[in-house]
Amino acid sequence: MTEHLQQRSAIGGHTSLTASRPWTATLLLGATGLAVLIALFFDTAAKAVDVWSTSSAYNYSFLIIPVSVWLIWERRRELARTTPRPAPLFLLLMIPFAAAWLASDIADIYEGRQFALMGMIQVFLLSLLGWRIYKFLLFPLSYLWLLVPTGEFLLPWLQQLAADMTTRMIELSGMPVYQEGVIIQVPSGLYRVAPECAGLNFFLSSFALSLVYAQQVYRSWRKRIICIAVALIVAIIANWIRIYAIIMLGDVLENPQEFLLDHGPYGWAFFAAVMLISMGIGYLFRDPLPAPAHAVSPPRSGTIWQLAVVTTAALLIAAAPRLYAAAMNNRSLPAAIAFELPGKLGPWQRVDGPSDWRPRIPAADIRKQGRYRRGDETVDIVVAAFIRQRPGYEVASNRNRPADNLIWVRNNGGKRMADIAGRPVRIAFERLRSGNRQRLVWTVFWIGGELTASPLKAKLLRIGSQLPGGDARAAIIMLATDMTDEARANARLADTASSLGALIDALNRLGSAPAS
Repeated sequence: MTEHLQQRSAIGGHTSLTASRPWTATLLLGATGLAVLIALFFDTAAKAVDVWSTSSAYNYSFLIIPVSVWLIWERRRELARTTPRPAPLFLLLMIPFAAAWLASDIADIYEGRQFALMGMIQVFLLSLLGWRIYKFLLFPLSYLWLLVPTGEFLLPWLQQLAADMTTRMIELSGMPVYQEGVIIQVPSGLYRVAPECAGLNFFLSSFALSLVYAQQVYRSWRKRIICIAVALIVAIIANWIRIYAIIMLGDVLENPQEFLLDHGPYGWAFFAAVMLISMGIGYLFRDPLPAPAHAVSPPRSGTIWQLAVVTTAALLIAAAPRLYAAAMNNRSLPAAIAFELPGKLGPWQRVDGPSDWRPRIPAADIRKQGRYRRGDETVDIVVAAFIRQRPGYEVASNRNRPADNLIWVRNNGGKRMADIAGRPVRIAFERLRSGNRQRLVWTVFWIGGELTASPLKAKLLRIGSQLPGGDARAAIIMLATDMTDEARANARLADTASSLGALIDALNRLGSAPAS
């Protein structure tokens, strides 16, 4: 009997040692491959980490990797009974992600670069581990997509919704209130629902938390989807209540400024309490724990050479767009060309005059600003031209804004049709505020002779400009006027826009069209 047990132990030890060898090689090559991928795209990864650090909306991202590792660690016993089998054919999926990174780099789309990098990481892991093991680890590996700081497109909607609903709550309280865009005025003062207070931080943190909670507590997809949806709704409503409470407290406190300057921690404490209560209620409807899951192992494992080939091929595919981008950025750049605003635009005459409106356009090659007068009406025009093809110098960037957030802040905005030098064009408009003053701004992009207000179309045109014979010239045109009556302000800007023919002609003559 003793000999029999010893024999089984020896056999078991041999099996464990044999199974551990493919995993050791896989982990070593996987870690090496991931390290090289991050090194290749260090600027892309570093930008994401910078956003996590500087924006409260994405602070939760620092927890994504630890949570993913913990979820994988929970499955360690099942994984120990498997052996990875590389699947090189999946590497073909890395090509579109590499192309997406290059297109995003050309168009200066941070999120696009980061999504493309995460896609390359996912394809590398899929190719290295094989489909069966990747499928077994699908949730913890897919959870890594939350490392990409995205969701800023929700800000205007959340900001306006928060202002509207807070106003309704104040009205129900019986307090006099006046709302204009995201500005809320009550007897105690003027409040602005800033982008930081729109609730994006609560919304995204709730989404990340509810994904793990739903995965661990519920087994049915219906319950999981309901759990995530309820968590997001609760996060949005909790932010409304938080803003409402801040305004109401500001009405009763003797010195509300101290509270308003440091209300962030109170908001997070309130959010944490709401989430804990919601999770406690949700736990009452939990599903029974399932039997331990088993990862089905393929009949044979991959050799170390297969693992090495997959890793090397993945890195070569990933390096191609990086090298191409470096070659483009190292090309000789044309010198900036002189450009001046026309002295006259139809009935509008250029005049001298100071202005405290300075749009935020940090990376233009040429920037000109002038004031035009017709009778007692004035319109300010800003043209920011981008001639050279340099990384980060992008016309349709969210860094380019009509409001400087120092003197002028954005209230709200939208899109509308306008006639620009005889061409019907959809333009963007924004309403700005500085104290009691208001200003209306129209914005349109000029890209290689085309006019558009769509950032997406502008970025697609920018990508096309990198092809042989492409036209890399681009500009932002902003028209602005003080606003006491919005209809009259729109009429002034419309008349100016229809007279921009001389300005468009000057842009068409700007530099040489073909990209060198």
